[in-house]
Amino acid sequence: MPGDASVDDIDRAIIAELQADGRRPYTEIARTVGLAEATVRQRIRRLERKGVIQVVAVVAPLRLGLRRVLIGVRVRGRTLTDVEGQLRVLPEVDYVGVTTGSYDLVLMAACSDEEAVAELVTERIRAIPGVDSLDVVTILRETKDATATLPRSRCPVGGGPRASAARIRGLCGRQIVRHAATMRFRHYAPGQPASM
Repeated sequence: MPGDASVDDIDRAIIAELQADGRRPYTEIARTVGLAEATVRQRIRRLERKGVIQVVAVVAPLRLGLRRVLIGVRVRGRTLTDVEGQLRVLPEVDYVGVTTGSYDLVLMAACSDEEAVAELVTERIRAIPGVDSLDVVTILRETKDATATLPRSRCPVGGGPRASAARIRGLCGRQIVRHAATMRFRHYAPGQPASM
């Protein structure tokens, strides 16, 4: 859900850890973010229930010999919801996004070969009522394929009693200044010295 305020900085840190390694044990994640294992487990379950995260195996289609295509679709005469709903159920299509710009919808699909791409595009997608026109781009080589990452808000981990300064500095890439028994985070421009 865009703008869901119930995902806090600690949730973001847990998500970042899972993105680095989705099979990482809860005990390691707990140690990294400075929480009890049970708390990490509860937070992950809550994020899964809310649909914020899914921990799944991600397939690399090109490495499996599949053809990866990006398809831009323009819709006319039907609602986006009608067309999008019919595109979502196509088994080759693994991503559908409503967009701004030249296309109303953008799809990602993986097909066994060029014939399967042609059949998907010409016989099934073009046959959907409301599909006005489309463009197909074949992906020849992937140079980056990262899971969606969360933009950094502030530091993803609070300065609780279990969090070490070195680990927090490593997670958030910001300098830490100690004031008495508490930790505070200050933002510095690159090259700017840390000062009190």
